[in-house]
Amino acid sequence: NLAQTTKYYSQITKLMIRRVIQQLQQIESKTCISINLSMQDIAHKEVIEFLIHQAKAYKVVNQITIEIVESDDFGDFESIYACLKELHEIGFKIAIDDFGSGYSNFQNLIKLKSCTHYLKIDGSIVRNIASDPTAEELFKSIVKFANSLNFKTIAEFIHDEPTMKLAVKHGVDYLQGYYIGKPGNIN
Repeated sequence: NLAQTTKYYSQITKLMIRRVIQQLQQIESKTCISINLSMQDIAHKEVIEFLIHQAKAYKVVNQITIEIVESDDFGDFESIYACLKELHEIGFKIAIDDFGSGYSNFQNLIKLKSCTHYLKIDGSIVRNIASDPTAEELFKSIVKFANSLNFKTIAEFIHDEPTMKLAVKHGVDYLQGYYIGKPGNIN
């Protein structure tokens, strides 16, 4: 991501957080949203403090899921874990996004068990479960593993009915993709 290489990256992230939280607070219903944060964001204390302050100020902490991109290197795992645990204790939900696309460190998932709510299975695996028996077996294994850790599972890239039916058959908790609905604005 080009933005991550600039000295303005944390300021861009904070601007995004402010706008999303302000829009969320303006919606009358108890809509829940997800905010994707990179490991760079999580490691940046000022960004995390800003997120916490904004979410508390607008009283929307319980409506926010923080999605950590699994394809990023967890780097200093203990610092990342401490930050995620703090966010969890405050009331944010935590999701591991794009699981299966990158490092897929199962040991890190086991360590994150106490502060993680969701595991999002990457579309690169999900998109092929109806046409590739190996992808289907991998998908089933990930769902089973996630269930053993009491994570709710989300299948990304549900693009057609056969893929949706197989994901449901194998016990995924939530579906995401164009077949379910295209992304839209919250206002």
